[in-house]
Amino acid sequence: MDSSQIVFNSVQAVHAVSAVSRNFVFLSIGCLTLTISVIFTILGAWPILPFAGLECLGLFLAWKWLKLHEEDHEHIHMQGNILSVNLRNGHNVKKETFNTDWVQVILKDGRPGCRMRLILRSHGVDLEIGKLLGDNGKKKLAGDIRRLVGNRRL
Repeated sequence: MDSSQIVFNSVQAVHAVSAVSRNFVFLSIGCLTLTISVIFTILGAWPILPFAGLECLGLFLAWKWLKLHEEDHEHIHMQGNILSVNLRNGHNVKKETFNTDWVQVILKDGRPGCRMRLILRSHGVDLEIGKLLGDNGKKKLAGDIRRLVGNRRL
C-alpha cells in the first residue's frame, strides 16, 4: 500500500478497558452507592435516598454517553484525485468525497481560549474534521492533507 492510499485515521475508537470491565465498574459504583444509602436509611437518615438516586441517575447517563460514543471515528482516504472522509459521531454517520483539485483545507483559529477548527471545503460544502483532536493534532493533520493534495497537483 503506497502513501496515496491511506491518508489518516484521525480518531479511532480506543478502548482502554473492555465493555465488560466498564459495565462492571459502573455497576459496582452504583451498587456501592445504593448499599451505603440503604444502611443510612436503616440508621434513620432516610433523606439520603433521593441524593443516592440522583447519583445513580448521573452514573447511568455517563454510562449511556460512553456507550453511544465508543465507536466514534474519522477516516480520511485518498485514492487518485478523490479525497473521501467517513465520520461517525454517536448515531450520526457522514460520508463526503472531495476532488483534490478543488478542495481547500482551512484551519480557523478561533477566539482566545477556544479550540481551532479544521474544515475541508469544496463547491459550497464545508466539513469539519478532527473535532476530537487538540490544536497541535489539527495543525499536523491540516499540514498532512495539504502536502498530499499539493503533491497530487504537480
